Amino acid sequence: MLAALLKRGCQVNAPTNDGWTALHEAAANGHALIVDKLLASAAQVDLKTSNGSTALHNAANCGHSAVVKQLLQAGAGVGQCALTGANALFNAATAGHTECVEVLLEAGSIVDAVTTLGSTALHSAASNGHAEVVQRLIAAGADVDVQGAIQLKRTALGEVVLLQAYLQTGDCSMQAQNGSTALHNAAANGHAKAVEALVAAPSCDCDVQNSNGNTALHLAASKGHNDAVEALLVASADPNIRNSKSWTAVQSASANGHFEAVLRLVQHGASWRNKADCDVIKTLCRKSTF
Repeated sequence: MLAALLKRGCQVNAPTNDGWTALHEAAANGHALIVDKLLASAAQVDLKTSNGSTALHNAANCGHSAVVKQLLQAGAGVGQCALTGANALFNAATAGHTECVEVLLEAGSIVDAVTTLGSTALHSAASNGHAEVVQRLIAAGADVDVQGAIQLKRTALGEVVLLQAYLQTGDCSMQAQNGSTALHNAAANGHAKAVEALVAAPSCDCDVQNSNGNTALHLAASKGHNDAVEALLVASADPNIRNSKSWTAVQSASANGHFEAVLRLVQHGASWRNKADCDVIKTLCRKSTF
C-alpha cells in the first residue's frame, strides 16, 4: 500500500495539522520496514511536529531502539530538542527505555541537557522510578547535582535503589532555595526506607533546618509519619531543635494530633517540661481516645 501511494506521487513529507508526517507515525509505532521505505523515498528525518518533536523523539519515547538506530544512521540529529527543551535521550529516560538510552548515549547525546523546566534525563528517570536508567546515566557521567533543587525532590520518592544510585556521587546535604534537603523531602512524605538510606550517608546532617527552621524530624512528626520519625531518632536527630515558630518536633506532632509521634519523641529524650510543650501536649491528651 505504501509503495503504491508513493508511486502515485503521494507527498512523503506531507504533515498533519499537528505537524506529524508518515515518518513520525512509523517511528512512534516501531515500524522499521516502513521507516526504511520512507527514508529511501526522501523522507526528511528531522522534520518537527507542532510541539517540536522529531521522529527520533517519537521512537525513543516509545522504546523502539531498532528504529532509533535507523534514524541515527540516516542522519537524525541526536541533539534536536522539542519545545520543552527535551532531547530524545530525555524522552527515552523518562519512559524507562534503557536500550534506547544506551543507543543515544553512544551516538553522543548530551547526558546533562536541561529542559526549559530545568530538568535533566537523570531527574526524569529518577522521578519515574527507572532505577536501571538512573544507573546507566550516572555511569555515563550524568551530574547528580545539576539543578539541585529538582534533584532533591526526586530523591524523596522512597525508591531506595534510586537513592543509593544518587548517593554514589551526589551530595545529600545540598539545600534547595527553601533550605530543604533530600532528607526533608523524604521525611515529609513518610518514606522511612529513603530516610534510612539518607541518614546512613556520610554527608547527611539529620539536623539541617529549612527556611522555616524545620528539621526533617519536625516534618515527619507534624504529619504523623511514625516510621520516619523513628528512623531519624535512631540516627540521633535532635528532637529539641526549635523552628521559626519556636516549636520543637513534639509541638509539631501535638498540634496535628499525632500522639504516637509525641510518644516516640519523648521516649528518645524530647523535652516536654516547659510551659509551651506541656500546654500543647495537654491539648492533645484531651483530644485523644487512648
